Amino acid sequence: MPSGEQQQLFQYFARTKSAEASGKKGWGIGLTLVKGVAEAHGGSVHVESTPEQGTTFRVRLPGTAKPPA
Repeated sequence: MPSGEQQQLFQYFARTKSAEASGKKGWGIGLTLVKGVAEAHGGSVHVESTPEQGTTFRVRLPGTAKPPA
């Protein structure tokens, strides 16, 4: 996944060119929701992508994560 596409992954209703070309349907809100939930609990989401290794998403949550008040 090109780095330019990685930057838009977490924007509402944004789909990468490769996702659109795949023919798979989607609204472009899934990763935005994942990021919002992770950050609401004090965590984060990161993407790593190389042609050799593919794409990996990492969600990190603190051990003390609690539901937001």
